[in-house]
Amino acid sequence: VAEGEGPSSKQALQNLLNRYIPALRTHLIFNLEVDPGEADDMLQGFITDKIVDGDLVSRADKARGRFRAFIKTALRNYVAGVFRRRNAKKRSPEDANVLSLDHEEGRVPEGQRPIPDRFDVEWGREVVAEALRRMRADCESAGREDIWGVFSYRVLKPVLENADPVPYKELVDDFDFRSPSQASNVLVTAKRKFKRLLRGVIKEYAGEEANVESEIDDLKDIFANTNAGGLGELRTDIRKEDKDA
Repeated sequence: VAEGEGPSSKQALQNLLNRYIPALRTHLIFNLEVDPGEADDMLQGFITDKIVDGDLVSRADKARGRFRAFIKTALRNYVAGVFRRRNAKKRSPEDANVLSLDHEEGRVPEGQRPIPDRFDVEWGREVVAEALRRMRADCESAGREDIWGVFSYRVLKPVLENADPVPYKELVDDFDFRSPSQASNVLVTAKRKFKRLLRGVIKEYAGEEANVESEIDDLKDIFANTNAGGLGELRTDIRKEDKDA
């Protein structure tokens, strides 16, 4: 998908959905209560029926800015239709799977803090993971392993592996920096690069810049309300660095 555009073709939309298969599969199993053994076939059916043979592409274009919610709803409706057809054949409306689809998602008992939807958490994980893949590839192709290395040792490993940040004086030796200050400046560059690539990943499905900002705020809230493998701290840390730089 070209920068600044939403999903505008069957192939582009399929590529996007393939990237977020873990989030879609999580939604099927934990929210829609589809048997794990059936989840992959259900996903393949959704992609085939709604993208290859259906009109999801045109509807998705109109949903730019709320694409994540649109896809979640589309998958839910597809699964509901599958279960309805099965029940019509079995003549057994009491089927538990159908009843589970009637449960209201996101209901929170009074006085309790909302728990992020597993789908949204997994979607956010894939967004960040894709940005990290692009960042590493970009650094390696440009011969700037120092940018990726400093980012990894000072940000990723502490956040994702609970490791201590490697002291700047050690990074001087590892990457032939002139001084710890140069290593610190490279980290600022790395965080800016990551933020730019993260926005690019989000823009591929969110479209306009205002939608990107809204999605970043949504993902920040999702990560703030869950451990999410430390990704909440990663987003907060990067945003703080941008303000301080």
